[in-house]
Amino acid sequence: MVVIVGIVVYYLIKAAFSSGEKPHYESAQFDDSAAPAPVPKAVDPPLVAEVVAALHADDPDFEAETFLQRAEMTYFFVNRAYQRRDAPAMQPYLAPEVFDERAQAVQSLLAEHQKPAQIDLNVCGMQVPSVVHGTANDRIVVHFDLVSRERMLDDRTGKLIADAGDDRRSGETWVFSRKAGTKTVVSGGVVAAKCPNCGAPLSLDETAHCKHCNADVTTGEHNWIVTSIEPSDYVGTNADEFLGSQRLSPDAGFLAIAGSDPAFASNEFLKRVATAFDALQTAWQARDLDAARGFMSAGAYYARSAQVDQLKEEHRKNVLEGLNIDSITPLGVMHGKVFDDVMVRIDATCAEYEIDDTTGKIIFGDKHPNPFAEYWTFQRGVGVATTGKAGTLEKQCPNCGAPFNVNAVGECTYCKATITSGKFDWVLSRIEQPENVVDYWTVGARAP
Repeated sequence: MVVIVGIVVYYLIKAAFSSGEKPHYESAQFDDSAAPAPVPKAVDPPLVAEVVAALHADDPDFEAETFLQRAEMTYFFVNRAYQRRDAPAMQPYLAPEVFDERAQAVQSLLAEHQKPAQIDLNVCGMQVPSVVHGTANDRIVVHFDLVSRERMLDDRTGKLIADAGDDRRSGETWVFSRKAGTKTVVSGGVVAAKCPNCGAPLSLDETAHCKHCNADVTTGEHNWIVTSIEPSDYVGTNADEFLGSQRLSPDAGFLAIAGSDPAFASNEFLKRVATAFDALQTAWQARDLDAARGFMSAGAYYARSAQVDQLKEEHRKNVLEGLNIDSITPLGVMHGKVFDDVMVRIDATCAEYEIDDTTGKIIFGDKHPNPFAEYWTFQRGVGVATTGKAGTLEKQCPNCGAPFNVNAVGECTYCKATITSGKFDWVLSRIEQPENVVDYWTVGARAP
């Protein structure tokens, strides 16, 4: 299956700063008549839905939502490895040609003592303009809108040698591919740090062969692999057609949720949002997201944890003094075939500043309270019942009730249920700034 996933990635190499261009990586391994095309300006919803249905018919375990969750995770794993200049950590996810290009870029960074220091990375939207279910390969093209601030450090002095100056919008298109006939690895495969062929803990030799079963995990015969990475523009997108979702107003959306979950109550849901907001902000200030991991999707967790790692490396600590929630406003509901997504606007007030943890001095911001807003999206499986029992927010597995303990993909170590997927309880899947989402939710939402 060839999937082009436009993910929020920006590859920091010297040429990118000097020329303003981003590098393009592509594998010839899957070069056939269904070659990747640029992201189109318009999507053909019936065609996308038809091909997704054909994929599911031949591979019953294929779910569009799960695929996008894992594609986003793949991005974060690859991007994290690049930021750390750890080429081997990228290898399980990339086709050989793409890996070679990326590894060369990492070697160039090391040779020139340059260290990427990307901050404020956020995946703001996704679009799937094309899906191919072919006789040789399967491919899905996914465009990701992104926001990030790109910086480069000298690893000898720690000084900035390049800085974009502020958060900037961009986009990327990745191609995820697999050979025809390859089936979805329910356990997660490489994104779950497992061999997609034998299921053993992922341990590869230098040629990407599993040390347990000798399978090459980067051929597309066992798992999705990235066969192309290409820069694009920020276009303001969504994956409605791919997911078969409807964009609804809050009232209509809550009615749709209650249709399959009679115990759902919007006021109780908003209370949980407030609890989650306070818990995550506390964990953020402590630079330890483990306390919030239970109610965060894998993608949201890895996005936020990358920022926490950056704070630690630079001896910065973010303080939100006097944090108070002023209001929580439901903005819209994406009612899908498998998942419901509820977006809310959270208005709050605090004095935000950063301190140097080695000196205790304020290096950014001040102690004057200011209002701010964030848009949070919570996701849960369609038909999941509200039970009133403890769940992810209470640090318990909502499936078996055991104390919260998960692996890399959010799988409970006791019952093996992927509890941070949203299939058992509400999880936080995305955090965005108002300027990136207002137009999306104020245009096209269906009223009750």
